[in-house]
Amino acid sequence: MSAALATIAQAWREAEQRQYSACNHCDHHRWADAELRCACPALMWGDSKARPVHLVRLPHGGCGPEALHMSAPWLQAA
Repeated sequence: MSAALATIAQAWREAEQRQYSACNHCDHHRWADAELRCACPALMWGDSKARPVHLVRLPHGGCGPEALHMSAPWLQAA
């Protein structure tokens, strides 16, 4: 990969992390192969693997833009 493409790819990853900032604070988040994934039990499919957050956070994707399944210790206390 060229240096220019590597820079663009890194910027894209950083932008994606900001876009799914709720996922970064959620107890269900996992990192696999430099990809943010969701391991929420309610959203698991038959293969029981964590799913990419860009799929579960889509409207009608299970968690949606509202982060419906978000779980964090500070969230229960609020």
